Amino acid sequence: FPIKLYFWLVILGCLIWLGLFIRILLYDNPSMTNTEIFFAGYLMIIPSFISGIIIFDAYAKLLILILIAVSFADSSAYFFGKRYGNKILLKNTSPRKTLEGLIGAGISTPIFLGLISPLLDIKLSNAIIFGLVITPVSFVGDVSFSFIKRSANIKDSSNLIPGHGGFIDLLDGSVASLPFFALLLMNFPENF
Repeated sequence: FPIKLYFWLVILGCLIWLGLFIRILLYDNPSMTNTEIFFAGYLMIIPSFISGIIIFDAYAKLLILILIAVSFADSSAYFFGKRYGNKILLKNTSPRKTLEGLIGAGISTPIFLGLISPLLDIKLSNAIIFGLVITPVSFVGDVSFSFIKRSANIKDSSNLIPGHGGFIDLLDGSVASLPFFALLLMNFPENF
């Protein structure tokens, strides 16, 4: 594929993720048709896959950082939400996600990435900015997958990991983050 096509596929991926998220915010009502789920799935996954390849080819360390950051953000949002959570953000789409959990993850993830930045050979300021950006982006992915699953009346994406929402639930925030960070990497490579 020519580079220009990759660029437009990455932009398409970002727009699809953002469009679905805006729909979720406006209408907290998981009611996509099977056709919408099919097309949204492919229009989200294919650009994310291509974005992952772009990131891996240009800067493999960024791919690892995305996985670490999203895992930490998910875990800290869960713990902060469990401990302090009162304000449910999207009661129909993702009833366990709270504002307090999101804020906790938004604060703790940049701090965590700042602390491990020497291990990953990343400038402290870049690690903190990365943490501030990836927390809401991974939230978009998490909520979007929840919206799709609830629209399809599926509780778990698989039974591979008992007691967990499924294998995809481990990657939803990472999959959503890939196009956004590929776009940044393609436009501002000097910052990575």
